Amino acid sequence: MEDLTLLMKSRTRRRTILGATAVVALSLALSSCGGGSPPSSSSSASSTLTNAIDQLNQGNDAVAVADFLAVIKKEPSNHIAWYNLGVIAEKAGQDTQAVRDYVASIAGDATYVPALYNLAILETPAHPTTAETLYQRVINAQPGDAAAHLNLGFLLESLGERMAGQEQLARAVELEPTLNTRVPSSAESGG
Repeated sequence: MEDLTLLMKSRTRRRTILGATAVVALSLALSSCGGGSPPSSSSSASSTLTNAIDQLNQGNDAVAVADFLAVIKKEPSNHIAWYNLGVIAEKAGQDTQAVRDYVASIAGDATYVPALYNLAILETPAHPTTAETLYQRVINAQPGDAAAHLNLGFLLESLGERMAGQEQLARAVELEPTLNTRVPSSAESGG
């Protein structure tokens, strides 16, 4: 199980920076399409968010936290800011705070996959049925998410749901064949 947690966290961290940066770039592009309107609180929050993500990418977590908190002050339901605060808290070993931040992110956007996924990882040890629900939500939003299928498969097996777990593991390998080294051979063949 420890090996699974390490795999999940390493995959999550790669998504963190790329996913958040892409979302910010998209939101900035969309906000710039509005023509010559004066800067709003939202565009100010967007530029602060962009700066925060840049600071996070450069390893300046303290500056990033201050910027993310400034974004939240302007936009209390900004799911990207909450999510990244969760990432920083998790990186610092503050899992309880990370859970709160991911929950706040999901409150801002109930379908935000990175927050759902990271929260599922943190909930797995103490609240496996909550984690199961979260992984299902990830899969519903992104059916081709091999990592979510993999994690859900291992989780279901740990809950004694061997057949359902093996189906998820087989689906993970089908979506991302390189995962076959992580999956018992019986799951790869579906039985």
